[in-house]
Amino acid sequence: MPTRYAVLDLETTGPSYRNGDRIIQVGIVIWEQGQHIDTYDTLIKPKTDIPTHITDLTGITPNDVKDAPQFSDVANTIWGKLQNTVIVAHNIQFDYGFINHAFQAEGFPSLNQDAIDTVELIRVLYPRATSYKLQEFAEAMSIPLDHAHSAIDDAMATMHVLELAMAKAQQLSKQTFKKIQPFLSAFVRETGKYIVHWYEERFNHPVTPSFGASQIAPSFLKAVDLRPIQEKMIEDLSKSEQTDIFLEAPSGTGKTLASIVGIMQKNKGNILFSTTNTLLQYQISEDTVPLLESVLGRSLSAVVVKSANHYISQAIFNLLIRQMMTQLSQESKQDMMIAMSILVWIEETETGDFYELHHGLYSKEFWQRYWKLASTELSSEQLMIDFYGRQLERARDAELVITNHAYLLQHPNILVDLNCHHLIMDECHQLFLNSGWFALESFDSWLYQSKYKQVDRIFNQFSDWLLRNKISHKMSDRYYEVQLSYQNMIATLAAFEDALDTEYGHLAYYQQTAAPEIYIAYKKSVQMQWLDYLRVAVKAVTEFSKGFGQLLGKNRQFLQSETYNSWIQAVQLLINENEKVFTTIALTSDDYLTIEVNETSYRINRKTYSLLDRLNKIVEAPMINRIWMSASLNYFMNERQIPKELTINHFDYFQYTSEYNYSEQLPAFVISGQPSIDKLSQMNSSERIAELIAEQLPQVITQQVKVHIVFQSRSLLEETYQKLINILHSEEKQYIYPQLSGRNRQKIHDQYNRVTSGFLLALQSFNEGVHFTTNSDIYILTRLPFPHPDRADQKAKQDMASYYKENYFTKYALPQMMISLNQMIGRCLQSTEDSAILISLDQRILKSAYATLIQKYLPTGLNFQWLPIESVTDVFDIRKDATYDKENN
Repeated sequence: MPTRYAVLDLETTGPSYRNGDRIIQVGIVIWEQGQHIDTYDTLIKPKTDIPTHITDLTGITPNDVKDAPQFSDVANTIWGKLQNTVIVAHNIQFDYGFINHAFQAEGFPSLNQDAIDTVELIRVLYPRATSYKLQEFAEAMSIPLDHAHSAIDDAMATMHVLELAMAKAQQLSKQTFKKIQPFLSAFVRETGKYIVHWYEERFNHPVTPSFGASQIAPSFLKAVDLRPIQEKMIEDLSKSEQTDIFLEAPSGTGKTLASIVGIMQKNKGNILFSTTNTLLQYQISEDTVPLLESVLGRSLSAVVVKSANHYISQAIFNLLIRQMMTQLSQESKQDMMIAMSILVWIEETETGDFYELHHGLYSKEFWQRYWKLASTELSSEQLMIDFYGRQLERARDAELVITNHAYLLQHPNILVDLNCHHLIMDECHQLFLNSGWFALESFDSWLYQSKYKQVDRIFNQFSDWLLRNKISHKMSDRYYEVQLSYQNMIATLAAFEDALDTEYGHLAYYQQTAAPEIYIAYKKSVQMQWLDYLRVAVKAVTEFSKGFGQLLGKNRQFLQSETYNSWIQAVQLLINENEKVFTTIALTSDDYLTIEVNETSYRINRKTYSLLDRLNKIVEAPMINRIWMSASLNYFMNERQIPKELTINHFDYFQYTSEYNYSEQLPAFVISGQPSIDKLSQMNSSERIAELIAEQLPQVITQQVKVHIVFQSRSLLEETYQKLINILHSEEKQYIYPQLSGRNRQKIHDQYNRVTSGFLLALQSFNEGVHFTTNSDIYILTRLPFPHPDRADQKAKQDMASYYKENYFTKYALPQMMISLNQMIGRCLQSTEDSAILISLDQRILKSAYATLIQKYLPTGLNFQWLPIESVTDVFDIRKDATYDKENN
């Protein structure tokens, strides 16, 4: 007999029946054998008030339900609709439990039908979805949902989600289905049971979704209009005869697109495009490549390449799955759900790039298990035949390879390995201002510990084996020598860990959101006791590993082949990790160390004061063209300084000014009449910002204004949000979109992008890698974006400036601040038709010893004016054309 599904959705006055909340709308869709055969929809008059925020969410007002039936009037009808069905809902525990309580209140027995949760279904079957909320998932999958939070519309959309999930389950390979089957019990209710049912029916009753995904035309068939500044860049680049080209253009002018088109129009050969971080890599891949295809009028093969730890190892993950299957009864629901999601993803992904996964799959506990296995089982040979190696193979055939500076500097031979003809270095100024983000070598103490503890166990097993077998006197002496070196190794490693914990252990106790990174200068390193202990330990590990390896070799004929191979492999892994530790702490006067303190371990990095040696390897590589591109070449040196640093004698230098009329498009103000925010404590700063938001929120809502507040500190952002939560009414909180720790940035972006009014509370880096389809009306800068002077990279720059008898503030801090400030300003506008308002709470822009320098390097036409605090409300009235006179404050 065919299975009949009743897809149910409820709208209620709140989340809890027991606390007095009641149903206000019921929607049911009956689905059987691929057909939608019945629909039921009714409003319900609750015996309680409908809160304002529920009306805002659902659109259902008290007036709408005043003549509607009460639940008791329709309970028999609804009960009958649900009989002999499998009940399906998007969050089954809520809908099933709530309506069950309503039935029982009317004297009905408890529901006993099977039930399926579409939220958990798509969490497993669609691991790359950006959101599992019904409205957002429906939009992404082109499922029709015109009126979200209407019970019948939500039920119809959930029916389509069910169809998608059925079809996806039936499409699983036999191998993947067999792997996920042991974990199906983790699903809520009978969801897992029906996955088996659908899979077994894949040939007899294949499911085809009853809606069609939207047909998106290939991007190269869509027209794109190049801006005049981009056309000029393309013309200049295509005419240049120089190998090296320096290109300076303001943020937001489209130089990424123009630089690639300019090279492609001039010469054949693949291009390696290097940018500052992985988020920008994906912005180029997802946003710029389609535009490139439009300009070129054809498809373009583009591949993103980054370090190996960004790609999953299928071999290691299979080991983890086998490990989990041996202890299923001890596995948590969360880990089993993640395991199934990753198995589905591995079957469908081309890249194996963790970036593709939904943020909810990043469980610290689960992935620690994976990385622990990877640390002991993943060989470099295995890495190259897994997803990372396959991605490099694809890159060899790609027209455009998109990487990041850290990866390129670690692997300068990639230019030759991938046969790259052209190189574009985006934001190249970062290579001279920010060498600190690049670690020459590093190691994690927990990885080191895991490897020597594994060898520790093996040595004890080997010792037991020797005791059970007769050994020669000569072998006994040799074993005794290794035993002594083993004891020495354990003692020296323990001394190192104790010294490290004594020095830095207290920092882990106080850390909250991020691991503090401690700077250790080369001169200071010779005085660090823990480093002395580590050097002694490294020597002891080398001595023991060498001796134990030889001892194993002498006894190879007496050991089983599998045992010997696994033991000798573990010893080799320890030797390799020990060499990594040795190279990390082998400092020269050009290097320094940083220590990142975590709750249970330490990461030790060797960094360099200057990247010139690495950059020179790139300059020496045979290329047709190299483009050194930046918005900021002249903030800290003249136009010929970078070529001089790189010993480039022949080059073209192209400089472009912004198309924007900043004086008209972006009026800029500094609030006066109160202390500058840089003079306030964090507590007072958060109060100031929260009060500003609360005061202006009513006008923001009524005028449909979008306000983007830019923070430099996550702790200030989160403290501001907490103060807002305490002072805003519940219906006002929905207009605040905070970038809090643990929240998915893309999801926050999508939410803010859809609304017409509200406040976005975000870090300066928020816009990197994401684009808004509509700009904010007002931008508020909380503080000037100076780098924190106590950061490890800034400590290194202070030492470097002192060594060369330079001023750290003017050489590094001020230029870096101006670059960040102008990048933020560049994102305030997207076209010559846009307009917005910029407000600074930091008075140093107009009132500081370096205010003149700030004004000098701001975009042409952008002039900050004083804005009296009492006039702020007038500025938020964006329909009013107001001007303000400068004040001397």
